[in-house]
Amino acid sequence: ETWSVRSRIADGRGHRRRGSSPHDKLGASARSTWGDARSTWGELPVIMQPGLESQADLAFTALAGDYLDDRAERHPQLATELGDHRHDTRLPDFSAAASADERRALDGFAARLAEIDVDALSAEHRVDVRMLANSVALRIFELDELRERTWNPLAANPGRAIHALLLRDFAPLPERLASVAGRLAEVPALLATARGRLGRMPKVHLETAIGQFSGTIDRKSTRLNSSHI
Repeated sequence: ETWSVRSRIADGRGHRRRGSSPHDKLGASARSTWGDARSTWGELPVIMQPGLESQADLAFTALAGDYLDDRAERHPQLATELGDHRHDTRLPDFSAAASADERRALDGFAARLAEIDVDALSAEHRVDVRMLANSVALRIFELDELRERTWNPLAANPGRAIHALLLRDFAPLPERLASVAGRLAEVPALLATARGRLGRMPKVHLETAIGQFSGTIDRKSTRLNSSHI
């Protein structure tokens, strides 16, 4: 038997997925479409074969699972898109404290990566460990250098997080609408926090954000009021 890290995301690391059959089309897509998972999570792992791992392989698969769980908790809209529905009622925390906490967590993942004996890994995991290292390095760059939440108002648009719950019938409609309600309840706090962090903004981003936020309100209101979601 083989399975992938993204399967563990979709399955909640061993827990039964919500609406796993027949409704969870998104989870099935996440497991079958490796390219989509890579583009969403930043080129991540891969294949694990029980009974064939070295100690280095076991350490790596544990690290990869912990990293993906951490990403899912901090970025619940991305988790939803991959079929992990543990955080469907939540939006991301845009506070400076949350960013600092994520940065510390990334240092921990980088330290664990440095301890892995790459030469002792299976051929697949030797590729995967580099992909994971690149993902960690990219996220560190985004937090340390890009600092998008301080200048890009588009990042705070909750439309994507709401849309992910309405787009696919991975669970019965009442259950998905309950998750929508949970996320909508967090929108005021998200926007207030985002406004508090934004400084000078490029004019093009500001103008685009105004248009996109208006579109999000119109589209989501229309869709929620419709009986055909």
